Amino acid sequence: MAWEWSHSEEAYSFAEEQLGKLALETLREIAEEWKTKLNDMAEEAFEYDRQFDEDDAEIKPFVAPNTIDVSNTGERELVTFIWSNASDYEHGRACSNGGHEIYLCPDGCHTVDLGDMPKDWSPEEY
Repeated sequence: MAWEWSHSEEAYSFAEEQLGKLALETLREIAEEWKTKLNDMAEEAFEYDRQFDEDDAEIKPFVAPNTIDVSNTGERELVTFIWSNASDYEHGRACSNGGHEIYLCPDGCHTVDLGDMPKDWSPEEY
């Protein structure tokens, strides 16, 4: 079961910094997971709205709104994409029971353990 984040701004900065230190291949994998999740959510909303539309002939076919090309996107852009979704109130902000591991992906298979955050840690540019 996932819980919602409730940490200090320093903890969030630490988590984002750790995300930026992941290998490019891992960032691509996480971004692909978010892309799939977001498009699935959009399709579910589309189908829900469609069931109440009286004139189905006027509805255009579903087109996935999230078209980020994960394989050709740079590291910094991937970090921004992932973090914006992981930290989003609507579909992100999940963490483990107790809040020690912040989920970077929709399913919680990629995390940052806040227990690894040094007591004297301060944000740095990466």
